[in-house]
Amino acid sequence: MAAVKSGKEIQDKYERLAREQLGLDSDWQLGTVATALPIGLEDRIDDLDANGELCDSERWQELTTHSAPLAWLPKGVIQVTMVSGSGSDRQQKVGFILTEDCRR
Repeated sequence: MAAVKSGKEIQDKYERLAREQLGLDSDWQLGTVATALPIGLEDRIDDLDANGELCDSERWQELTTHSAPLAWLPKGVIQVTMVSGSGSDRQQKVGFILTEDCRR
């Protein structure tokens, strides 16, 4: 029977894989992990950007994904957001990575 991994162990594994596969150094930390992505989000952002009656904060308040249909990523593929720095020096990188299950 396989040992059950803790959430921290899984997070550490994904962070390590993301650094390896995205070519990042140890300054980068795991921000988010997604196994499904909202469909049509880009179209919704474009529609809100085109609405000149809304200020920036109103645009983001109008952007909701809780009722958007989801597209599930294939087994063994996750989308990660990696972050580095803080404040005005904060950087983000997003990419798809393969988990070890699929790399064998």
